[in-house]
Amino acid sequence: MDSPDTQNPEQSKDVADGSADSADSTVYYQKGEEFANQNQYSTALTYFDRAIALQPNDCATWVFRAVVLIHLQRYEEALSSCDRALALQPLDPEAWLFRGVALQRLGRYTEAYADYQRALDPGELKNCTEWQGTGWTKWQQWFKQAWKVFGLSQFPL
Repeated sequence: MDSPDTQNPEQSKDVADGSADSADSTVYYQKGEEFANQNQYSTALTYFDRAIALQPNDCATWVFRAVVLIHLQRYEEALSSCDRALALQPLDPEAWLFRGVALQRLGRYTEAYADYQRALDPGELKNCTEWQGTGWTKWQQWFKQAWKVFGLSQFPL
């Protein structure tokens, strides 16, 4: 093991600026995604929780954590994860979508429908680069696919 005097300067820099945590967080996120894609949701949740412990302000990790919690039928926790993601990025359409799924599973249909509308309404997003051109059409297609994955009976629009 390197002593402090012989430690690589780049390693010291990583620890000082938090980029080591960022790299570890990315690895945990990727592992969580792998396990989620294999329907191993409990294991995936463990990895997303590790990623969040290192990078608590990463919206995407909070959203994917919510997706896993929905699959585990832990809807209140999923709702809390979406709320955390939205506190970080209030316009994130995926966070609104999965917040709606959690609410629907909790039987809170009016709130769920409002969140689905928010997810589908580009509103302030329409001027963002990602929404120009085919971005909106791709988002609608993704939304419909996500809708089917969660076995929801009726598409809201």
